[in-house]
Amino acid sequence: ATPVAAPAPPRRDPLRLVLEESDDEAADQARLARLFDLLRAHAGEDPVVLTIRTREGEEVDLALPSARVDADLEAALLRTLSGQAAAAAS
Repeated sequence: ATPVAAPAPPRRDPLRLVLEESDDEAADQARLARLFDLLRAHAGEDPVVLTIRTREGEEVDLALPSARVDADLEAALLRTLSGQAAAAAS
């Protein structure tokens, strides 16, 4: 009998996030650091990709740490990207 390999589990499409670069470099760095903190706190197997849109109109894709993506994490990431988390924290 020929051994049959188990099919690989279907790979989840990556969670795609977009960070719009602002004129406040320190705030942008803080938002990026918060993204990493959130992802590390929700370590998992789901791929996460960040697109940074620069003020010059360029787009840079950055693979972020994989995470266990759920609705709560996604909402927290989106709040962080919009700057609401920083505003709420101050």
